[in-house]
Amino acid sequence: MLKKIFSIALMLVTILFFAKSSALAAENFEVMNVAIIMEPPLESFEKPEKVSESIQQTLSKIFKNAPNYNVLSIDETAGYIQVYREDNELDAETFLKKADIDKICKHLNSDFAIYLRITGNEPKTLSESILRQPTKVIIDFRIWANSKQDFTYTTRITKTDDSFERSLTKGLQEVEKDAGKVRAAM
Repeated sequence: MLKKIFSIALMLVTILFFAKSSALAAENFEVMNVAIIMEPPLESFEKPEKVSESIQQTLSKIFKNAPNYNVLSIDETAGYIQVYREDNELDAETFLKKADIDKICKHLNSDFAIYLRITGNEPKTLSESILRQPTKVIIDFRIWANSKQDFTYTTRITKTDDSFERSLTKGLQEVEKDAGKVRAAM
């Protein structure tokens, strides 16, 4: 009988311990906001919705198993970035500096920023598109950590294919392969 009482008491203490540990873990679960900063702005591309969709899909895959990151959409950040550019007399061709990224992050209450610079030679004319001229895309993908006031991850990927969309997709697939490094930098 004494053994039964002791076993039940031990079981109750164990349950209370794990319940308390779980409650503390839930309290310490902090969600980090991540802003997306595009260079040049989406409006610079021939098909901005395709570019935005491709980027959002890649980021969804990178952060799929990371519930403590709230990745703001490009649309959520683009409006403020445009206002910031206008207020600071920065045109679309002027790349943002570290101080600009810091101010944007603080305004958007973000702990991190994913800074994407996508450049290349996207064909703009119908004849270039029909002839399937090789299209080069350069993706500069960086993670800005607001707490460190610097980039904690940078990579540059260059891909060439017969269309801008394919080149971009191949480049973003390379970024996706580094998902572990991206999350480790945050």
